[in-house]
Amino acid sequence: MCGRFYLEEGFSHKGVNLDNKISIEYGERLPSNKALIMTYSESDTMKWGLPYENKLVINARSESLFDKKMFLELIKSKRCVIPANWFYDWKNGVKYKISLKEDKIFYMAGIYGKYINKENKVENGFVIITASANKEMSEIHHRIPVMLNEDEKDIYLNPDGDLMTVKGLLRAVEDGSLYITADSGSEQLSLF
Repeated sequence: MCGRFYLEEGFSHKGVNLDNKISIEYGERLPSNKALIMTYSESDTMKWGLPYENKLVINARSESLFDKKMFLELIKSKRCVIPANWFYDWKNGVKYKISLKEDKIFYMAGIYGKYINKENKVENGFVIITASANKEMSEIHHRIPVMLNEDEKDIYLNPDGDLMTVKGLLRAVEDGSLYITADSGSEQLSLF
C-alpha cells in the first residue's frame, strides 16, 4: 500500500521554506522518485525508498516500527512528513484516487535515513509509514498511509516529543474522512 502519491504544483505552506535551494518535482510520485519531505527544521527532496537486502523498502508498518532494528533509530530521531494532495491504490485493475474530504493537503508520516547508493555515494531516502486501513479504505486495500493534519504533523515532527505520543499518531484516519474516486482514464473498459 501506498505505491504512488500526488503533490500539486504550487504547494506552499507556512514554515516551509521552498526557496531556490531545492528543486521540487510535482505531480505523481513513484518509488525511487525524489519527493518533497519536511522535517522539524527544514524541507528537502529525497529519494522514496531505502535499500535493504537488495530490495527497495518504500513503506513501514506502524505496528512493527518500534520492533524492527532497521526502523527503531529512525523513528526516534529521523521523522519526516511527506505532503500530498492524494495517493493512489488499485483494485481489480482500477486505479483509485484517495484524498481527505476536509483538507486539500495532508502529511504522510515517514522516516528517513542515509545509505550508500550504487555509485558508492551517500544518499538520503525515506519510507512512508502505513497502518491498518479504516473502513472506507479496506474496500480497496488492507493498508493506508498514516495521514496527519497540520497539528498532528507538528507533534509528530517535534524532536523533543514523547515517543508514546508519536506512536499514538500512527493510525488510520477516522471512518468517513476519505474521498475515494476512480482515477479518470484508468478504469478498465467493458466490452458490453
